[in-house]
Amino acid sequence: MRRYITLAVTICCSFLFTGCDSLFNTEGKNECIIFFAPAFAPVIDTIQDEISEDCKLILRCESNGSQILCRKVVELGRVCDLMMISDHNLFETICGNYFKWHIDFISDEMVLGIGIRAPRTDEAEKEWLPVLLDEGVTLGRVDENLGPVGYRTLLVWRLMELNGVPGVLNALKKKAAVKTENVGHLATLLKSGDIDYGFLYKTVCIKYDIRYISLDPSINLGVEGQQYDRAKVVFSNISGSGEQLFAKGEQITYGLSIPITAPNPESARDVIMHLLTKGRNAFEEQGFKIIKPRFYGSPEDYSRFDDFADYMGTRHEE
Repeated sequence: MRRYITLAVTICCSFLFTGCDSLFNTEGKNECIIFFAPAFAPVIDTIQDEISEDCKLILRCESNGSQILCRKVVELGRVCDLMMISDHNLFETICGNYFKWHIDFISDEMVLGIGIRAPRTDEAEKEWLPVLLDEGVTLGRVDENLGPVGYRTLLVWRLMELNGVPGVLNALKKKAAVKTENVGHLATLLKSGDIDYGFLYKTVCIKYDIRYISLDPSINLGVEGQQYDRAKVVFSNISGSGEQLFAKGEQITYGLSIPITAPNPESARDVIMHLLTKGRNAFEEQGFKIIKPRFYGSPEDYSRFDDFADYMGTRHEE
């Protein structure tokens, strides 16, 4: 989605991952402040100490839904060295002039997560829609204003309609009474049994050991070359202003960038190099799909990464 109307998002409480602080000797080490979407948690949690030791950095990490992270930088003036979000388009559509370039480098897919107390799971494995519409079943989803998985959920339902299942979008929106801030919260509700089913990323289910049902490639937003852009959804701004927001289907890709206000840009650059080289295996082990990186930015910005250009992929021509 190349254009996304500005969101007046309420900045909710942040979750500081103090465990991301280095456990090693910090003497002589520089700092790197990382803002990351919860979808990255499976990898950050796994290799944070490795990055800290390899790059000789003290990592300070903070996690929220992607839109909220963008708002922290743009509206609240919060400072970070590296931003990692689950929809690379937000660097352009919300963050404006705060980021001059960005890279997308991994992909994921949407699945239907199953709560530990969910009823009719065997039936859902065969045909999940009638089960979700059962009055005795609770369905949860992420707020589309706060995390990309929220509007991607709506796009999955819209693609179902385009594939010949009319009325699904409104029916499931009405059914999903539980709306959470981000995909990590949704996973917690599934693990605790507070909801029965929820749409989220495959990698998050792997991270939290959540049983899930795979969706057809024609609707899961995870396959390159599928015509996901047929689907468009409209939703209202969380501010209550009546402003209409739009989302368009495309393959899920996650992105990262260094803001122009970063106090330690070289530290962030070292972390990026680690993620695109040694860190690739960690992403694969956590269920992410490795794609050839795409660099969105000027030739001048791209040249800053000449020393590991082989791992940076190609520069995207607008």
